[in-house]
Amino acid sequence: MNDTKTLMEALIDKNNLNILAHLIIDNAELNYKEEDLRISNESTVLQFIKYLYPNIYKHKLEELKK
Repeated sequence: MNDTKTLMEALIDKNNLNILAHLIIDNAELNYKEEDLRISNESTVLQFIKYLYPNIYKHKLEELKK
């Protein structure tokens, strides 16, 4: 039973990572020098992180407000 739970958690984490990677790429554009990518809609990416990892998001927000 514990092995099944661990496997399911790993699959969910892998899926979330894939979603995040696609979300970043879907919101990417060329940088100003046209030599690399940059995130054009960072608020979409941050909302996804806020949803998945609310404690990490909250901690960083509080840290930056200090």
